[in-house]
Formats: sequence, structure tokens, C-alpha cells
Amino acid sequence: MNTSHPALAYRSRRLLILLFILVAIIILSAATSGRATPPPQTDLPPGDPLRGGKLYVNWYLITSAEFGLEQHPLWPENPNNQVPPQLTWRCVNCHGWDYLGSDGITMTGLYRRAGWPGLFGMTADTPEEILPWLDGQANPDHNFIDYLAPQDLADLAAFLSSGLVSPELIADLDNRFANGTVEVGQTAYQDQCMACHGGEGEKINLGSLQTPIFLGDMAWINPWHISHILRYGHLSARVPPAAELNLSFSQQIDILAFLQTLPTASTLSEDAMFQFDPESQAPTAPLAFGALAITTLIYLTVFFTLKRRSSSHS
Repeated sequence: MNTSHPALAYRSRRLLILLFILVAIIILSAATSGRATPPPQTDLPPGDPLRGGKLYVNWYLITSAEFGLEQHPLWPENPNNQVPPQLTWRCVNCHGWDYLGSDGITMTGLYRRAGWPGLFGMTADTPEEILPWLDGQANPDHNFIDYLAPQDLADLAAFLSSGLVSPELIADLDNRFANGTVEVGQTAYQDQCMACHGGEGEKINLGSLQTPIFLGDMAWINPWHISHILRYGHLSARVPPAAELNLSFSQQIDILAFLQTLPTASTLSEDAMFQFDPESQAPTAPLAFGALAITTLIYLTVFFTLKRRSSSHS
């Protein structure tokens, strides 16, 4: 009995050591596995900030989403100025071309009082941190998840994370003077823009026949609007983004500075006015046919009235 006790103790110690080693391996394996496995993430795919900049302007035009929406919940009620519901869902209409929200340079009246936030607080955030502001988690009234696909949300979040430009880098916030060099901008304009817009920016009317707006006007009305279009391209016109034209940000602002030297609609010569591109104007055929129909109806009414009076006298 006494001789077997040391052997039993020895086997017990070995068993304890093996158990200790096994527990240590399990703990170490769990710790190592925790470090190797990334923390839970959303299923947000890699985003394209260039496409996100276009979605910011008009996402439902890019996605071709079926648009049966009511007015956006955060859009202020204004009985005197009803806005088409789809316009209230465009990011740019709330947060501005300068990304300053209701504090934006061009916001006025009701929209300034709406209290829409600026976006520059997001520039230090990752797209994953921005996503809750797009899918309703951070604010149930700011929910686009039913209308935008995961890739759309990723692209928009990428733009908000890395694509914003401080408005003061584009133009002076008080007088709207662009911060570029006119001479450099003129050369870039002639190379990239003049073929479509003309030497004086007169070939494409950005407004209507009744209220024409040309590049010279827009450069002063909202230089941040033009800057965004230069960076990201135009959705419905043949304006590629600056990256495709190899235009640096500095050159873009130079072009903007040159545009501010172009004549405005009120100062364009009559010869220039005749160079309107009819394709760029609002459709006038329905108005013409409507006017013709009304005129014909008036003439027929007068004709039959006179005929009846003549018959009654005879």
C-alpha cells in the first residue's frame, strides 16, 4: 500500500498537468481566434465615392427606382409652395451644393429655418459609421433602405466620407468670388467645355425660354453647384466627371473663375441669343399647338356668332 501511493500521486500530477495544458490550449485558441476574426461588420460592400456624388444629386434618376413616395418626412410643410414629392427626397435639396444644410450660402426662408444639418461632421467617419444615417437606424425619418440597394448606400456613404469639399475652398462665402486663376481657367474651358457651351457660355440655356440662365449666370448664382458638377459630372447631359478629363481640383476652380467672367443672360448680345440650342430648351411644341387650338376656337366662336346675328336680321 505504501509503495503504491507515490505512483498514484505521480499519475495524479501528470493528469493535472495534462488538464492544465489542455485548458491553456483552449484559452489560447479562443483568444487567437478572436484576434484573427474581424469584429462583426455590416454587409456594406466597397463604395464608389464618384457614383455616390451623383446619387447625392438625384439618386432616383440613377437607380431608376419606382418612385411612389410621399413627401419626405423631414421636409417642411409650405402650403404656398408645394414641391413635387420626389424633389424632397434628393439629398442636395436639403443639404445643399455646399454641403452646409440649412446654414448653406444659398438657402433662404423656410429652408434655412428647417434646420437641416451640414455634412462635414461625417468626413472623419467611416462608411460603416455613416450607414445608420441612411438606413433609418440613427433617425427613422431619414430612411432610404427601401429605395436604395446596398451598393447605392455604400456609394453614398463613401461620398459622404471622402468626397466633400469645404465651400470656402471653392469660392468666397461672402462675395462668391471663385478662388481660381481666370487665365488658366480660360485655357481649360476652351479645351474641355467650349465645344458644347460656346465661347461665351451661350449655347446651352440652363433655365427656360422665359428665364434663361447661362454659365455666366450660374457661376454667380451658385458656384458650388458648378463645382460639384465639374467633379462628379452631370446626370442627364454629356458632362463627364473631372477625373475622366484629368482635371485637377485646382483646374476646376480655375474654370469656375473664368466662368464668372462670361456674360450673363441680360448682357448677351442678340447674335448670341440666336445660337440657342433648341434641344436644350423646354419643349415648346405642346404650347404652340395649344395656342393654335385656342385661337381656332376663338375664331370659330366669332364666326358662328356673326353668322347667327346675320341670319336673325335677315
